Amino acid sequence: MSEAGRGAGEGAGADPEIRALAERWPRALIELGLAAPLAARWTASRRAASAGGRPALARHPLTPALGAVLFEARRSRRLVRGLEASEEALEAQRRGVRSARSAAGEAPGSTPQRISRLLLVSEDGANRFYRNIDALLRKYGAMLEVLVLACDEEALGSVAFGPGQRARALLVEHKEAVIRVLETLDQLEGAGEAERPVAG
Repeated sequence: MSEAGRGAGEGAGADPEIRALAERWPRALIELGLAAPLAARWTASRRAASAGGRPALARHPLTPALGAVLFEARRSRRLVRGLEASEEALEAQRRGVRSARSAAGEAPGSTPQRISRLLLVSEDGANRFYRNIDALLRKYGAMLEVLVLACDEEALGSVAFGPGQRARALLVEHKEAVIRVLETLDQLEGAGEAERPVAG
């Protein structure tokens, strides 16, 4: 995620928070062996943000590679712009999961739900913006994780929607797109984040 996350993979198995997150990533990441190191960096980044007096959310630069993945997700209609629209999409997903489990005869909450949605937000929001994000996490945390990108809403909007566009919150709402974003983060970490962040 950032400087704080480097080397955090060591001893991840002994940290219950890291272990719990690693077990909730999409199954494809677990099978690729990416879940535990990603969870370690993610958790370290959240803790560093909290210790620095910022919202306890993982952070990452907005790099060209990540911007390209977001642009492709938008072209594939797998991005939702804005917190209000994101909440509507999350509620629809939650209802769908409950309906499917009910039809299968499963009790609510009988099996842990994997993360299938990722909310990406810029770092220039007001305090109320991040309080609203906390509320979304409390309500939809079974399926949702949040990542703060080190950019403003103009930079985030432009990489996803084109020059002059703004976006303070983007929900990646398809599991395959979520996996692609998370794989990209892992690749950037593995390369030492050599890519320069997108200007913004």
